[in-house]
Order: sequence, then C-alpha cells, then structure tokens
Amino acid sequence: EKLRRKKKNRQRAIRRSLPFFIAMGMLTVLVWMLLIGCVASMPNNLVGILLPLQLKDGLADFGATLYGYLNSLNGLVVIVFTPILTVLLRKLTEIPKCVIGLLLFVAGIALFSAGNVVPLLFIGMFVFTVGEVVTVLGSNPYASRRIPASHRGRIGGMASVVLSVFSSLT
Repeated sequence: EKLRRKKKNRQRAIRRSLPFFIAMGMLTVLVWMLLIGCVASMPNNLVGILLPLQLKDGLADFGATLYGYLNSLNGLVVIVFTPILTVLLRKLTEIPKCVIGLLLFVAGIALFSAGNVVPLLFIGMFVFTVGEVVTVLGSNPYASRRIPASHRGRIGGMASVVLSVFSSLT
C-alpha cells in the first residue's frame, strides 16, 4: 500500500511538472523562430530604406515615380500571386517554403544591386515580392502549429514588439 502511494505521488509530480517541460521545449522553438524572423525581416527593411535612396541618386527626377511603380507592382504581385503560390506550394512543408522565400529575397536584392536598369528593377521587385509571399506562407503556419491557441495572442504581441525593435535597429 505504501509503495503504491509513493508511486502515485511520483506520477502526480511528473504530471504537474510536464507543462513546464513542454513550455520550455516550446519556448526554445519560439525563440529560434523569433531570431530567424528577425534576420529574415532584414531584407524587407533594407529594401524599404535603401531602394528609394538608390533610385533618387541614380535616376534623379524619375526615381520617386519609379519607386511608386515598383511598390504598385509589389502590391499587385501580392494580390494576384498569393492564391496561386498557395496552391502550387501546398505539398511543401513550412521550412522549405521559408528557405525558398529567403532565397528569392536574396535574388531580388541581387537584381536591385545590379544598378539602375529599369527592367531589372521590375524583375527584382517581382522576385523579391514572390519571396515575401512564399516566406509568409511558410512562417505563419509554422508558428500557428507550434503555439497553443491559448497563447497565440500573447506570443504574437511579443513577437511584434521584438520584430519592431529589431527593424528599428537595422
């Protein structure tokens, strides 16, 4: 009887500490996800700051107008290609989508850095925006599958603050 009680108490102690271990494991994944998200947001921050400067210096009077056209293309690509990419990439898991998206980010930035050749800037914006969409298609489901519904609001708010602070530092 005494041995049975000890065993039952030990099982209760393990059950009580289980949420802590689950939370610690989840916390590690979320911290890594947040750090990777900060690094992944850098290209977007840099394009928003450096591209207008590049266009102003290289194309003088036409630079601001071209920047407006490029941002219009960005919005159009997001609206038109999000459903198409969602269907095309539905068989991939989240991590490959994020990797593909980040590679497209880099390819878009490489095209921007090729100079102020207008067709290359439009191709670069298209590639960059497709990368942005693919990254979101991978990162949001990754987070929602790993964060319990009861904590999504709190963790989402915390992630938003951390990403905002990080983007102000880059």
